[in-house]
Amino acid sequence: MANANVSIPMKLDAFVFNQDVCDGGEFDAKIAPITQPNYTFLRTTDYLLQNDLLDPVDLANATPHDRNMRLTDLGTGKIREKRLGVYLHWILPRLYRSGSAATPSAASRGSSTATALDPTAPQFRPVPTRWLVIRKLDASTIKPVSAVGLVDLVEGWVVESDRVREIDKLAEGVDLQVDVSPYILSSSHKAVTTDPKLLGKQAEIFIGYKESAETWAESGSAQDRIDLNLLNSSNQLFPDYQPHNSNVFSVLDTFKYRDKDGSCKALTDAVASYYVLGWHDNTSDDPFTLKGEKRTKRLSDLNAILHDMADLDSWLNDTTDTHSICHGAMYEVEWHSRWKNGDDTSNTPRNLPANSFTEKLKCKMPIAVGTTPMDSVLAYIHANHEEELENDIFRIETLLRAQSDSVTGQQAGEDEVQNYNFATSGGGAFYVLPVEKDRPAQTPSDEDQLHLKLANQAQALVNAGERALQKTQKGLFSLWWKYQTDRDRAQAVDSYQTDARNLTSEYESLNKMLATQRTAVSTEIGKLSITPKTATLNEFTLAKDPSLLVAGAASGWPEDFLKALMCRLDYQIDTFGQPLDPEFKKKYFIGCIPSDLQPTALALVQEFLDNTPSRFEDLTTRRESVTGDEYKTYRPLYHDHGDPDVQHLLGAPWRDRWTSTQPWFPLFLEWQAEFHHIEFDKWQLEQTTSRIESQTKFRHGIKPDKTPLWEDTDVGDDICTLSGRILILPQPTFSLQAQIDQLFSSTNPDLLDKYLCLEDRNALQAGVSSLALLSAPLSGFVNQLSTTLQGNHLKPNIRFPGQSPEPIAAAWAESSAVGLEEKQLGYIGIQSDVTPYGSLVGVPPNGYSAFKPATHGQFCFTRLNIVDKFGQCAPAIERETDTGIIPSIYPCLSDYVAPQNFGEYANVARKPAKTSVCEFAQIPPQINQPTRLNAVFVKPDEDASKAAGPAYWRPVRAWDSPIWGWIVVNYVDNGIQFFLQDGTFYREARGASPDNPRPVSKSQRWKPFGRGASTPNTYQIDRLIDQFTEDEAGQKFLDHFISMCTDSVNQSHPAPSSYGRFVNALVGKPLALVNVGCTLEMASDAQANQSTAKGQPDAQTKYHLLPQSDDDPNQYQFALKLGDHNRLYDGLVGYFKAFENPWKQDPPLGNELDLSTLYTTYGDIKEDSRVKSIDESTFPKLKAFYTDPRQYVDLNDPAPQFQAAYNANLNRSVYGCIVDPFLPLHTYMGGGIAPVQPLQLPDWTWKSALDKMTAFFHFGPLVVTDDVPGYKSDYDLPSDYASKWEQLTVPNFTLPLPSLKVADWRWLQGYPPGKPAPEPPETSEVVAQQDDQEEKFMALALGKLDATPRFQPGPYTAVEGYLQMKAPIEINGGRKAE
Repeated sequence: MANANVSIPMKLDAFVFNQDVCDGGEFDAKIAPITQPNYTFLRTTDYLLQNDLLDPVDLANATPHDRNMRLTDLGTGKIREKRLGVYLHWILPRLYRSGSAATPSAASRGSSTATALDPTAPQFRPVPTRWLVIRKLDASTIKPVSAVGLVDLVEGWVVESDRVREIDKLAEGVDLQVDVSPYILSSSHKAVTTDPKLLGKQAEIFIGYKESAETWAESGSAQDRIDLNLLNSSNQLFPDYQPHNSNVFSVLDTFKYRDKDGSCKALTDAVASYYVLGWHDNTSDDPFTLKGEKRTKRLSDLNAILHDMADLDSWLNDTTDTHSICHGAMYEVEWHSRWKNGDDTSNTPRNLPANSFTEKLKCKMPIAVGTTPMDSVLAYIHANHEEELENDIFRIETLLRAQSDSVTGQQAGEDEVQNYNFATSGGGAFYVLPVEKDRPAQTPSDEDQLHLKLANQAQALVNAGERALQKTQKGLFSLWWKYQTDRDRAQAVDSYQTDARNLTSEYESLNKMLATQRTAVSTEIGKLSITPKTATLNEFTLAKDPSLLVAGAASGWPEDFLKALMCRLDYQIDTFGQPLDPEFKKKYFIGCIPSDLQPTALALVQEFLDNTPSRFEDLTTRRESVTGDEYKTYRPLYHDHGDPDVQHLLGAPWRDRWTSTQPWFPLFLEWQAEFHHIEFDKWQLEQTTSRIESQTKFRHGIKPDKTPLWEDTDVGDDICTLSGRILILPQPTFSLQAQIDQLFSSTNPDLLDKYLCLEDRNALQAGVSSLALLSAPLSGFVNQLSTTLQGNHLKPNIRFPGQSPEPIAAAWAESSAVGLEEKQLGYIGIQSDVTPYGSLVGVPPNGYSAFKPATHGQFCFTRLNIVDKFGQCAPAIERETDTGIIPSIYPCLSDYVAPQNFGEYANVARKPAKTSVCEFAQIPPQINQPTRLNAVFVKPDEDASKAAGPAYWRPVRAWDSPIWGWIVVNYVDNGIQFFLQDGTFYREARGASPDNPRPVSKSQRWKPFGRGASTPNTYQIDRLIDQFTEDEAGQKFLDHFISMCTDSVNQSHPAPSSYGRFVNALVGKPLALVNVGCTLEMASDAQANQSTAKGQPDAQTKYHLLPQSDDDPNQYQFALKLGDHNRLYDGLVGYFKAFENPWKQDPPLGNELDLSTLYTTYGDIKEDSRVKSIDESTFPKLKAFYTDPRQYVDLNDPAPQFQAAYNANLNRSVYGCIVDPFLPLHTYMGGGIAPVQPLQLPDWTWKSALDKMTAFFHFGPLVVTDDVPGYKSDYDLPSDYASKWEQLTVPNFTLPLPSLKVADWRWLQGYPPGKPAPEPPETSEVVAQQDDQEEKFMALALGKLDATPRFQPGPYTAVEGYLQMKAPIEINGGRKAE
């Protein structure tokens, strides 16, 4: 048991290739000619470099068969007989497909990484390199009948996947497209870094070898070998596209045999079953060579599991090496050399799913375009829900978009989903001092503040420097690529040399600066008294490529492929240890397998025979599982009807049986589109509603105009062609499955019942995995609009597993002439993923720039081919032979990419054929390089000065409160009360009644509580109060301001439960005054046109991201929307704009905001010109900025100056906002420019302030029968009165008032300054101490007074003061107090 081997299951597929396969009709799948990677394009000489080594699939001559190069030799017109037969391919288990980044300690344990320079480089496990393929024929099916007895019923071959075969050493008759596979030898040979000739030989290098198992013997190192893993192949299609891995991970069975006369013949008909066993020729490569690890950990690392059994724990905890063997079966493959016989009979398989899908694709066009895979799925479901499952998904579409049972939650969820439209990249790091949750950060000492500030300034420069360095690396690669492919480079040597010198100097300067600043960061952190924590800044984002969905094509990937792989130990195999005929081992070639694995192989082959369908059904005594003294046994994975965890329909096919079904395994999709650029000034940010939601969203759309787009010459002429190839991965349906499972598990069943009953929900969960949905992004879409290309191409550096990149000798052999030598190529590192257009990619000579700094336009498909792993191709459209016209594709469009209408037609670049169709998808404005919307609370920078300028603002720090004031509406007095940041009452603005012409009055400062201990700057609050009191218009402004606040509170989301304990809970919600800065930051300098085609270097776009001059009118300005009153979870009430240059104000501090205009969506905004609606006409505009660290590399102390220049960008876009303290403020930029950005006050900023704030209002004059007590300084109300009520209330006195049942109240009685109330003579001491001439107040308790007249004798006293609520509403006896 301890030495039990591990059996790893594989899925096999068998494809029958004959003449009839290539004679498909108009609505049948086509057989793509074999296109293999052309490694000639790796040569750096003779201008042979290309952006991609693999040409697109060309179906122009796919049919009939005599025009298809895969089947017919076009030179002779003869059929390539050696290519006919059954192509058998095995899917490598997932454990060989996952790369890992090793830690340094792990790297030291690896066989190939003991001296690793970069242990974080991804590494993939070596794959099995030996495969035994066994074929067993059904004798009764063999034709011609004369072959019976001549052809071996059992035949075997051994495949050596890692065997290198050079073209000049291949035997005569070897087919380069079928018998061997092209491979990049340099990926595993270190010599490529020193031998410039090796790269030129790549087109002559192949791998893969197949030999009859009867004659094969292990040759080991006697033959040239490669270290084979899926990373080294440098070809994404290599492991799964059969034409690219012949005799590596696939074989061709031609059914050859020798006739009686010794001539070579081929069977015309037969039924064959296949079995494949795979192992590692080098045991150190076996995944169960543990190097001291426990087997249980290795299984976990491999994402593999075992069936339970006795003694399993003992095996799992063992650290002894063991062995693994891969195995897979495919039963009853029907081979017929012709499907259509001359006697009108047919041998055509019953099921040809590729043909069925192609017909559906062409006739129904089940295609959708969206922003993400899920968006495209739901777009398709919305348009097509005739089937039961699709209809069920359609019914819960709203919930899937936002998984919440509340409207507010759905709105927030949709905003979050919109953020999924963006890819992210690191935003950089900064340092913070540790702080406890929900508690304010303690203000550090002055020294700690200084060191933390200096550390973060240096780190900010490091962040920017690293991004700039990466761009410089890309610039070096781009320059190298352009030089290598430029046929006219001899005339531009000086230019290339200058650019090379500049980029080299730039790289070295940045590197030097980065080293200095990293040291500065470490130094300043070391000086802190508290160890800081590293935090991350918001990420930079880039809009993702659009996503395409094609429905109806069942995925070829096993439905449980993403799950943990179920493996077995020897004793879990039913046939393990059974006595076998001695000849069995020889008959089935078990001797080819290493001796340690032979017992396992014997059991697996016997199991294969037992599972042969005709025999399997007859074995009624077969042991399905055995218990007791024996170990429990299990069937192999894939010898089933599908995922064992899912209940399948009765009659579902076996996964390891051919069942008269030609396989259909969509592997990649090739697309081509025509993109029409629509200029930025034709777009606007607007509120729109979707087809299924009434809630508005903010998106860019085409401005309404008198003429449609199809009549605009620029739209019709500014065209470019985009294309790409994308792998089809087993993701969309799995993603939909996860979404539905999460939705059903987290949503109230009562709500779900409104959409789907429980029975339908269960059926949907069980059946969703069967939906045939293929979805993938249109990779390269955005890159090509930036004039760069994705593809398999030569990279000047090679990265060996676990090591840093090293330059390839051939790469700098020629470019060294212009200064791009080994050192410069080493600087490039790994920044060579995309190639520039250069002179290789043609662009239309239409006078327009092929480079687009931002995408905004529409596109339609001109080619869409889905290709399966055997080369079957389903074209959505094909060029008409007679006319050359390319038919249109009409995809389903998600709301985000759907064009607006012009009348009844879609407003698109080419007039639709009819009103009901639209071939164009619309891409609203989105920036084509990473950017970041910074939305931060800001305050004036205490270190800034007018002389140093221009920076004025800085983001608040962890211990800073961004609140500079509070406002509370006083409904009783028709006024607004103003509080300071810490909750101290400051003053009040009170309006007269609407019919009273008197202007608004403002109270004395600090009345009635007195000045606090702090002395904050109140100038900004005073200026705001002055807006209400300076003229008669102030009354109108105050009325609207109160209306705005009231309206916002009525519409907002309820406050959190913690708010109930604050004294303002009875009278309303306080609103915070904060300053918010918004900037649109670019991660790097603006990109440039990478095309050197004729006219392109000088071609200009109308708009650009960064200014080319002061006040550049053609710099992009993107609309920004602050807040959204339609979303209850948004906290913005209104805002004022800040002056763009606060230094021009006198004084600047407290005078930063332009308070003359209030922007809001609450209240009645038509009556006051000082109040404007937040809409398309008033949206602020943001210009992108970039603070270039390259400008600071030569300065002695660059970090503070860099930070000041960075902060100066805040000046243009600061807003004084009135916000709900409990809700985040959201910023919107239309969904394509930047994700929705929330900004929320930390809890501690309002908790302590609200503890101090109490509700009070003026009251009086009130006539009482007894005089109030005289002033006593001991009871003078201080600013921190909230916590001292009991001590400060004057004892032994109550002011009788009618009973107030709603709360606990106090009377605040005022006393004139210097004039104490009548008191006994001893009060003269009090007067002597009172040198403050401000009115003083004392708190008096209230006594109960009923309405019964008493007729007390006079004199009576008239008093004026304030009623103040001491505490919130109390709950007594389970009932609310009245």
